Amino acid sequence: MIVLVDDKAPDDVSFDSSDRNSCLAAIRKFAAGKGRVVTSLSLDGETISEEAFLASTQGKELHVTTDSIRNLVSESLQEASRYLPVLTAGLERIADSLEREKVKDAVGSFRQASDGIDWLIHVLTHCQNLLGLKDSEILDGKLDEVRNALNARLKDVSASLEAGKYFELSFRLRNELIPELEKLVPYTHSLGAFADGRVQ
Repeated sequence: MIVLVDDKAPDDVSFDSSDRNSCLAAIRKFAAGKGRVVTSLSLDGETISEEAFLASTQGKELHVTTDSIRNLVSESLQEASRYLPVLTAGLERIADSLEREKVKDAVGSFRQASDGIDWLIHVLTHCQNLLGLKDSEILDGKLDEVRNALNARLKDVSASLEAGKYFELSFRLRNELIPELEKLVPYTHSLGAFADGRVQ
């Protein structure tokens, strides 16, 4: 099987297409060596998932598309920056709903918001790791403290929800969780500046 990475046959690299697992691992390693990651696969002109490629036994030509790690990190951080104010506004609406005793709507929305907060923390952590940055290199060096404090507030707020203390939940959303969440904004921008190569 012919393997083309970004429409080129890699120099001095061979991929064992008879063992799909080792072939894909070698492709990933080759891409990583160039500061890139695999974003899509196409086997004989058909776009396929990595799982489908691993399960396949046919195919004459594999096209691999990659993107630079910095581009992916930058795009992820841009998405996180756009999502933060949406999430904050959503938490405000949840607090409003709780105060108006629209508990059922608020509880469902809060679970989604909680997932959103987990996603944000995940994105920032992975982007920081991919950029190879220590906390001390980002703003005041307290990103990990902010993440931990946000996780702690989220647990506190969730405890109010589980106990059915909805007015307390509303208060904690406005006065504890939202302020902690907003502390992520400058760190998100700072990581974005590193990803884009801007001088701080």
